[in-house]
Amino acid sequence: MYSRGLGLGDFNVLDGEGNPFLFEQFNQCRAVLIVNVASQCSTAERNYLELQALREAYDEEELAIVAFPCNQFGGQEPGSWQEISSSAERRFGVTFPIMGKVEVNGLRSQPLFAWLKAASGVPGNIEWNFTKFLVVGGNHVTRYSHEVNPSQIEQDIISAPSAGYEGDL
Repeated sequence: MYSRGLGLGDFNVLDGEGNPFLFEQFNQCRAVLIVNVASQCSTAERNYLELQALREAYDEEELAIVAFPCNQFGGQEPGSWQEISSSAERRFGVTFPIMGKVEVNGLRSQPLFAWLKAASGVPGNIEWNFTKFLVVGGNHVTRYSHEVNPSQIEQDIISAPSAGYEGDL
């Protein structure tokens, strides 16, 4: 179990090129939406297009979106990071960052996802592609099922308090 003191800003991951990606860069961001993605999932088009629409509707201080390719569900993300990111850009116009491929469940689960699950109050395994986590204020996490479309989260983004807090992100 994670201590109450941990926040999103305490996590660093690797981007698709193997470089450190620091979540502390979102210290002044109102909300961060983190999603496990799979380009060959039957809901990829809808999810990617709606995620990109959210990206375009809000500036970087209001909403950041970070995608994590995961091949744990039906083998629906088999490609390399280069294939995944270029496909998402070409097919769906994606402009938000796509990190390196991760596991979100099990012993090799990316620590960020273990924290997201615990911090959301729904610590169980992620069930499928496109599960979403909205992080507000760096440590308030809401988990959304893969069945929830990104556009359905918009009201929670709008109602998130303004950034500029002094707490840990």
